[in-house]
Amino acid sequence: KTRLQPSSAMSATATQSKQTTSTKVNASRPPRRRAVLIPVSSSTSSSGGNADAASSVTASPFAAEMARAQSSLEANAALSAVATSSSATPFALAMQVATQKKVSPSSASVSVASSSSSLAQLPVSATSLFASLLKPQSGSASSIVDDLMETEEDEEDEERSEWDVFANDCVSLHLVEEAAEMKGTDTNNGQPAMSFHPELTHQIFDDERILGFKNPRVDMYYASDSLYSYMSFEYDELTPDPQECRGVTDVGAKIKYYLEPPDNPSTTSRAKFIQVLESSPPEAFTPPGTLLEQYDLSDNETVEIYKGQVAEPHMRAYHARLQLFNLWYIDGARYIESGDPKWHIYLAFRRRRSSGRLSLAGWITAYPFFSYPQSLRTRISQVLVLPPFQGRGLCAQLLRAVYRDQLRDERVADLTVEDPSPTFQRLRDVVDLKNLCREFAPLLARASATGQLPPLHGELEQSIRKRLKLWKGQIRRCYEVLRFALVNRSDEEGYRAYRLYVKARLYHRNEETLSGIENPVERKRQLDILYRELEKEYG
Repeated sequence: KTRLQPSSAMSATATQSKQTTSTKVNASRPPRRRAVLIPVSSSTSSSGGNADAASSVTASPFAAEMARAQSSLEANAALSAVATSSSATPFALAMQVATQKKVSPSSASVSVASSSSSLAQLPVSATSLFASLLKPQSGSASSIVDDLMETEEDEEDEERSEWDVFANDCVSLHLVEEAAEMKGTDTNNGQPAMSFHPELTHQIFDDERILGFKNPRVDMYYASDSLYSYMSFEYDELTPDPQECRGVTDVGAKIKYYLEPPDNPSTTSRAKFIQVLESSPPEAFTPPGTLLEQYDLSDNETVEIYKGQVAEPHMRAYHARLQLFNLWYIDGARYIESGDPKWHIYLAFRRRRSSGRLSLAGWITAYPFFSYPQSLRTRISQVLVLPPFQGRGLCAQLLRAVYRDQLRDERVADLTVEDPSPTFQRLRDVVDLKNLCREFAPLLARASATGQLPPLHGELEQSIRKRLKLWKGQIRRCYEVLRFALVNRSDEEGYRAYRLYVKARLYHRNEETLSGIENPVERKRQLDILYRELEKEYG
């Protein structure tokens, strides 16, 4: 059986929208974080005994355990990955620590960018909902996990010498449109305008460190359209004593290992790279795949979206060149099986009207699986929008293009995402909710007038799935969000009915973990924590 090789769609580290279209990303090293693992409180709550009694508990059950958790930090060091999982709630994190189970962090990356399309035709409540969804949530599970982290330098860092360098600080990536950018004639400190740093380097360099060099500088230059590459490695001084710094990193070999020649043509000669740029006019490059659609990004820019099979010769060669970006930005990413004809990729290119030059901006990979009885289920696997193009709505447009393409294929029953991060899930929610409001406008209009949505019965769910190709779990999530937007929280009876409806689903989803809590009052309190986290996300 064919198995998806890359880990999931989206790492939280690279999903924050960055306004880096023409500026260099700040390269200052973030302090290392040491996880504070907090066990579940076993104390008894004073909440009442009914199913919703725990809703009055607002304080975190973990606060009382903070001091004890800190003292047991080293004993739980092996589980530190739990506290950095971007997909787990604080309750789930603590439960996993308590039960010694590992939570796998999600591992793909995406730009979360709000769409600029008008919401004027939607009900007022739905318009407010989208506005709130696009705001960063300070109370989200990921931010609460951040609050539980101590930003203190690792003791090991104090022992680092000038020959031991954090790789994220000294690796730079550049998309080059014109040869003049390589000659220092631009205004970006002698570097190409589209220069940025990777979010992750541990998949290339052990422990994210480069050893044995003073002030090492690794620069990866790419022709913005063809991705023909040039790697430059410079340093001020080589260590006279490799034993003192525990060896010398073979920087060139580690990067070249992933370039996969001959599909990935590259050079270590700056002069040759410039020569290739000068001899490659914009019209010389033809994007692989078939053009699906295009739209205006600005007065001087358009976006073109192409689709193709990764196994096709032209696409396979191009895909081999872009895969290294996945390792820089997607935690746990691995190269996919490019010979498998079922893999599809959607490529987004930015074209400048003034020069006609194309630049690769982002991509989505997808794989169709068999779905009983005789249909297909397409799963989105890797999503990445490069930093110079983040924060411009491109990811949302790329996702919509995937939806529209899948809607044209009658064999496809629905579309799923492999382990989405919270930030990508928010983007997905907004795209799906807009589609839902557009396709079912009369239903939403009646609901807005009455303040209530009809129950999500089987016939309605099947209709949504058929018209939008949404997976049933995502349909229920979107419907739940719409109900939350319409619920009158001053109506205690109606609000309580909504809470119980959501808690029933949350209990079913987390039944294995919750059923392991023997104290029924504590179990209700933990369920209420799950609900409150979800309400913060929806609100």
